[in-house]
Order: sequence, then C-alpha cells, then structure tokens
Amino acid sequence: MKFEEPDNGAKERADIELEDIRILSEHKSLGYLPVDTIEERTGGTVEDEIAKAKQRGFTPLLFNSKETQIGFQGALFVYHEKSLYDLLKKHEALLTKNHWPTDCERFVRRIATEWVPTTNVELYDLIAEAFGDKFRATDFNT
Repeated sequence: MKFEEPDNGAKERADIELEDIRILSEHKSLGYLPVDTIEERTGGTVEDEIAKAKQRGFTPLLFNSKETQIGFQGALFVYHEKSLYDLLKKHEALLTKNHWPTDCERFVRRIATEWVPTTNVELYDLIAEAFGDKFRATDFNT
C-alpha cells in the first residue's frame, strides 16, 4: 500500500484561485493571478492558462516582474473583451477626465503597472467593477 500525503483541500483552493482568470462575464470583465500562484499553488503553468483563456475567447496579457509589482515573477491578466469594452464605453468620460485609456488592452496594461489609490474614488470603483469586486473605495472613505 502506497502512502500519500493528505490533500487538505489544496486542489479545491487552487481551483478557486484559478476561477479569478477562468470565469469572466458581464459582471466580471477582468481577473489576474501572480505567475508564482499559478505555478506553485495550482500546479499548472502560465502557458496552459494562456491557452485556456484563448480557448474560452478571453484575452490574456502576461506581465513580467519588471512590468508589474504583482507577484514575484509577474502576473497573468485575462479579460473578457466585450464586457470590458462595454464597461469602458459606459465610463468613457470618467476615463478621459483621469487621463486613462478607453481601449481594453491599454486599460489592462495601465492597471497592471499603476496602483490607483482609494482616494480616487470614481476610478478606483470603476476598476473594482471591472474585477467584479464588491468592495468599493466608498467603503473605505466614508
């Protein structure tokens, strides 16, 4: 009989983490995971996740550690083109006012490379909405 270490729910936790980049919709246009999370905690590879994103019709963008402060090895962002486009179009005036891109890819690149403070409530909340995040800057600044 072969001895195996108990899983202790590691696979379930990894699957939940991967949902951030695998399950996108009109309510969650964008997700990301650090490269080290994908490779160390889920047992998968970034290349596999990029291929899966493309199979689902999503757009993946990979950033190395010099391009983003997320993770030790960079981060993989994945977005749902139509829902992100619709969200950016809806908030075009806000983005223009804040000198932010209204193009999906450039918007995601900006998020990956620049932290937006909660004090910029409108922009922070728009980004939170793109991520499907329930918490808004207004929750922190009241």
